[in-house]
Amino acid sequence: MNKRNILRALERRKSNQSSIMNLNKKVAEYVVYAKNCIMKLERYGQFIMFSSLSGEAWLLDQRENLALRIADHSIPLQYRIEETKTKLFIEWTERYQISDGAFIAIRGEKQSVFLDYPVSELTNLLAKLQ
Repeated sequence: MNKRNILRALERRKSNQSSIMNLNKKVAEYVVYAKNCIMKLERYGQFIMFSSLSGEAWLLDQRENLALRIADHSIPLQYRIEETKTKLFIEWTERYQISDGAFIAIRGEKQSVFLDYPVSELTNLLAKLQ
């Protein structure tokens, strides 16, 4: 590895560490978007975050189809994300799948189907991450 590649790797490592350290702040932003029924979708490090016009907001881990609902009908939900310089813990509450133009959240035996989510944009973003 040459000096330029080593410097790039160090910059990426610093970038990844700073994005992890700001996850709680970013999640709080999406709670506000949901409260105001603003649709927004973005990749944040290894995660995807989105809010819907109906006031929901989600944090997704596409590697294992894990989901954390952080707002529901414009109401912030309790969630657990612990982050330090050396670790990140997320208490995932649901799994998700996308099928036939719908976002499906699965919690135990219960499934919730959402038809008003930005599914095509979400699908495109997921395809770019794989």
